[in-house]
Amino acid sequence: MTTPQTYALFAMIACVIILIGISYCVGLKTGKAAGVETSKPLHEALRTIRACKRDQAIELASTLQTLDMRERELGALRKNITDEFDDHTRVEQQLLSQLETAKAKGLTQDDYLTLKLAAKQLGTAAAQFIKSGSNKINQAFLAQERLNEVANRLHPALNTEPLTCKPVTDAAELTTDTHLVEWLDEYASYHGDEESGELRFPVTGPLEGFEHVRDVLHLAIQQQRTDDYGTTIGEAA
Repeated sequence: MTTPQTYALFAMIACVIILIGISYCVGLKTGKAAGVETSKPLHEALRTIRACKRDQAIELASTLQTLDMRERELGALRKNITDEFDDHTRVEQQLLSQLETAKAKGLTQDDYLTLKLAAKQLGTAAAQFIKSGSNKINQAFLAQERLNEVANRLHPALNTEPLTCKPVTDAAELTTDTHLVEWLDEYASYHGDEESGELRFPVTGPLEGFEHVRDVLHLAIQQQRTDDYGTTIGEAA
């Protein structure tokens, strides 16, 4: 191969290398531009995701703060309810204690019957005083009127269902004759012969001074209920 041919060969090789370099550079530039265009939606998506995560973090922090505030409010509400319950229990115990004290100091059916018996005895004394023909003031008669007045004021209150410290399950127990008969059926016993019969039931009170059979029954029922209540309290203690 001659020298000119050799130079020509090297020139061709150099041209080919230059063309390859130019093609590579052009391809690299084109690919980079295409890559940038292709990655733009991905970058936008990443920015959107980061913004959503940031908003979610802010919302989560606000929700946690609200929950913490609600928890503190619920704690304060529970404390108020507990304090109210304790205060209600304390007031209830005080009222029950005052009620028991008032009941212990109050008048009973026995007191009413005693007053009526005393008034009756005073009436007998007043009648004897009138028969004596004395001109003095009939003190027995005046005392009888006064006792009857007090007893008559007391009687309606005693026949009203009293407040009690136990659950009221039979508030109307003493209000009708039917209830009185039902009580007799449970607590009274029958004794009779060919000519007469009698009912016997437990009662402690004066032998006389009752204006009506209901007075005796009311006294007996009251005593029975008081005894039953005392027995229940004793068993509970």
